[in-house]
Amino acid sequence: MNPKAAVELGLLPYDSADYLRDEEDIAAYLQVAMTEGAGDPAVLVQAQAVAVRARIRLQQESQE
Repeated sequence: MNPKAAVELGLLPYDSADYLRDEEDIAAYLQVAMTEGAGDPAVLVQAQAVAVRARIRLQQESQE
């Protein structure tokens, strides 16, 4: 679905990082990415980016 259609429907973008609630979740997510995406560096890069976003969110929540 293109972004314009999503906005028109009132849909928010999905981000896996929103569902990683602690370091244990992040570690499990990265482990699955390494197992399932073995041999595909793009999968690992994407998983690392998700982990970074999750850690930033966790850090911001802890400062509130």
